[in-house]
Amino acid sequence: MSEILKTILETDSIARVNLAFMDKAHFEEVQIVKDLGELITAYQDETIESDATGQYEEKITVMLITWLRHTIASFSAENELMQQINFPTMQLHTQEHETELNRIKRIVRLWKTDKNITLLADFVFNFWPNWLIAHINSMDIMMARFAVMNGYRA
Repeated sequence: MSEILKTILETDSIARVNLAFMDKAHFEEVQIVKDLGELITAYQDETIESDATGQYEEKITVMLITWLRHTIASFSAENELMQQINFPTMQLHTQEHETELNRIKRIVRLWKTDKNITLLADFVFNFWPNWLIAHINSMDIMMARFAVMNGYRA
């Protein structure tokens, strides 16, 4: 099997927004996806026993559902804060959340129906890390700064 580049984020590699609930959610999500990445890598390992494949598929499915639920809760909390502080670019930010949530829902659905590990690995190791870093560095940091400047206290 040829080795593909795998981006695996660590919590110290993502920017802090300095709002505790958001930083905590980001760190938790990075850990969930890191754990998912380890399962994907093990599943892709040519040395796993064929009878263990089903066990890995089930663990991956459970981790994907955990990730989806975490993302829903995290985006909901951020969207609620944006509404509370009347964030000027709230519509753009919430649309970005909706788009990403739909991508994760789609990847979960595709995994459940096709068990396409290559597609899942590409999303987890390539697309999602780049998306998360860009989203935090642009939208989340700006929203958190606006919240603090406008009197938000956690």
